[in-house]
Amino acid sequence: MVRTVDSGDPITRSGANDRILCILSGRAQVVLGYRAAQEVIVESLEPGDVFGDLGFLTGRRWPVDAGLVATEPTEVLEISVNTFQRLLRENPEFTVALLKSLGKKTIRVDRLEFSSAETTETGPASVCAYPSHPGIPHDVQLRFQALAISNESVLIIGETGVGKDVLAYAIFDAAARNNEVLVPVNVKQIGTESFFLHTKAGPSSKERGLAMDQIWALFGREIVLRADGTTRILPGYLDLAREGTLFVRGAHLLSAVAQQKLLDALKTQFYCPMGGNERIRADFRLICTTELNPSQFSPDRHPLLYELQRTALIIPPLRERRTVIPALAAHYLTHYAREVNKRPPELEDITLKAMVDYSWPGNDLELANAMRRSVLITPGSTVRRQDLTFDKQRTERGTRYNLLKLKPIRQALVSPLFPAILQSAFLPVFLGIVLLLFLGPADASKNLAAVIMWSLAWPSVILGAFFGARVSCSICAIGALSTLAKRIVSLELEFPESLRMRSDFLIAGGILFIIWLESVLNMRSSPSSLGMLLVTMFLVAFVLNTLFARQTWCRYLCPLGGMTGLFARTSMIELRADSAICLSECSSHECYYGSRKTEGCPFGQVVATLHSNQFCKICGNCVKSCPYNAVNLNVRIPGHELGEVRHVRTGTGFLVLALNGALLSDIITRTSFYDKLTDWLPVSGTLKFTIVYIGFIVAVNAIALIASLLSHRAFRERYWENYSRFALSLLPLTCAGFLAFHLYYFFALWPDLLQLLGKYSGVDALAGPVSSISGSFITRVQQIVILGGCLWSLVTMSRLGASSPRGRFRRRWGVLPHIALDIILAGLLLIAMMNAFPE
Repeated sequence: MVRTVDSGDPITRSGANDRILCILSGRAQVVLGYRAAQEVIVESLEPGDVFGDLGFLTGRRWPVDAGLVATEPTEVLEISVNTFQRLLRENPEFTVALLKSLGKKTIRVDRLEFSSAETTETGPASVCAYPSHPGIPHDVQLRFQALAISNESVLIIGETGVGKDVLAYAIFDAAARNNEVLVPVNVKQIGTESFFLHTKAGPSSKERGLAMDQIWALFGREIVLRADGTTRILPGYLDLAREGTLFVRGAHLLSAVAQQKLLDALKTQFYCPMGGNERIRADFRLICTTELNPSQFSPDRHPLLYELQRTALIIPPLRERRTVIPALAAHYLTHYAREVNKRPPELEDITLKAMVDYSWPGNDLELANAMRRSVLITPGSTVRRQDLTFDKQRTERGTRYNLLKLKPIRQALVSPLFPAILQSAFLPVFLGIVLLLFLGPADASKNLAAVIMWSLAWPSVILGAFFGARVSCSICAIGALSTLAKRIVSLELEFPESLRMRSDFLIAGGILFIIWLESVLNMRSSPSSLGMLLVTMFLVAFVLNTLFARQTWCRYLCPLGGMTGLFARTSMIELRADSAICLSECSSHECYYGSRKTEGCPFGQVVATLHSNQFCKICGNCVKSCPYNAVNLNVRIPGHELGEVRHVRTGTGFLVLALNGALLSDIITRTSFYDKLTDWLPVSGTLKFTIVYIGFIVAVNAIALIASLLSHRAFRERYWENYSRFALSLLPLTCAGFLAFHLYYFFALWPDLLQLLGKYSGVDALAGPVSSISGSFITRVQQIVILGGCLWSLVTMSRLGASSPRGRFRRRWGVLPHIALDIILAGLLLIAMMNAFPE
């Protein structure tokens, strides 16, 4: 369709990119509505020029906010994208001329757009436009400058999101060939969406094979037109890149044959189209990108990449450039705030720490997206930790199933009675147990409450964390009573930031103190001591939850909750958000702030930022309050998050190791070895145990520190990051050790429990004699549980090693010291339990 537009009238408005416009006569200007802040004229179009989304050809989309305005009476031809593609395929000479024109115009548009916004003290307004960007190391900038002006072929190496495409276009812009054409090739699309393979002639993609598709797309092919042998050469990407630059994305996906032919064309400067013998001159520069590590290059499988290593530009991942994260984040905040005509927000110290500690698997692109979302959702002038939505690591959908798809489960979770009805049922039980601990028999074996606590409570905590994550915290009577008191008196103070930053160490200290206290006060034989501990915890929870906002005690300080949360990381269920919905639709964060009918998260979490079961008690508040149904309750492979984690807080890693040491010291006190170990100490029994207790904790951590000293060099990661990640991988063994230990009391006290239940309930059948379970059976169960935990930890360590980008040898060497630690700890637990609980 041809139409005429008067001077000053818009030919097309921003966002209208479903048509291709060809200027037949007159002149027009491309105008960018610069993010609602200002309009910028970036290009003038003349007769013969084309306007529209030509991403299928150039690899770069025209700015979505670009519009076209006539500067004089102009005739415009409008055609559909599909029709335009057909015309280009049928006229390769026109395609070459168009690509050269677009290459020049794209560079001018980039320069004008990036220079249109005012520069500030934080740097240029563009987002990673050129290598002077604050996120690119100085040595990479120097390497870039040398390669850009050399006109040599370049290989850009880096993970997804580090900006390989940005540097490729910047090299093209800076080089002497920048006045010619840049032809982008996405190797992933060859055979599916490749522009030159969309033709009715010739065999199908399945018949040709991937290697043939790639050769055809790159080098073109010769076809016979008539019976007399007349032939015609259908162009490939090298034809279009003549006297220009060929930009190959994902070059490692090229077959070895295609790589070798491309390498030969570079070296000899000649090539032959597929099916032909005519030698065609190849005058082009090659820029390739790959996600592979150079250690994975093979001269047989990757001949092109292997040859280009000498002119490689390696961009390190963002986790290896942590020092630039604050400056880079401020840079992105300034840029995106300008887009929406808003004052750039600042970053809290705790937010910056979280950002520096996070591993950024999506690298610079993920950081940019996180800052863009923060600008949009931050209610004030400061970006808080809860305003950040880190992208989740990609996981296979097949490993998750959303239980909320089942109507009964969804109805139960969104019901206003959940978890109140469970709290109401458990509260009388808790109060009864506390009363019996104080008022019942002083003999622990005859006190029903004491027997229930030691035979059922501990195994239930561990198994409950496996099957239900941290849901036990939702029905905990201590938390329920303190929350009830909070509705009467609540000061809603902010918990000190210095303590929040160290909450992992506070919880670790609390857990280790209670385990120490159990042994020192001999709580297994003293019901009143156990009752006093429970009452003390309730009083502390009552005071802290009354003073501070939300459930501060449960989130930052509770030892039992902290241990349950730690064990919940091994669980088979998880509560997570659909990040796609959260990012595209949600800006009000009801999961954090709550709604008119439901309170916000008691732990102060934004569900989209939740990546661990440790800080979610599955209370259902987020499910009730989310208006987008973005919250899922997933069944997953148990402990799946342990093999995905890239950053673990040091205090959490220390706690996992310390729990193993604490458990070993507790078991050893029941063996004759303990007397031999402490007889020479001229101190009291309490001090003897304290020395042994601390000694075992220090010893286990010391071995782990040595293992990390060897391992972190192989993985080329920070020392404490390696220590924390692999310490957490021992969590399955830790859970198994505690479960095996408490299963002994479950089986040994089972007869006493039945008799006491019969006595208190008046059921004669239970009150009679009950046969005890043999010691050999208990030992076998303990051994099976510990060996299972050891194997589980080994699998987790292997997954952590496999996720590293290092070579196979380095990965194996890096995991080996931690595997040795896992086996040593499992062996010590087995030996200690066999001596403490003989058959």
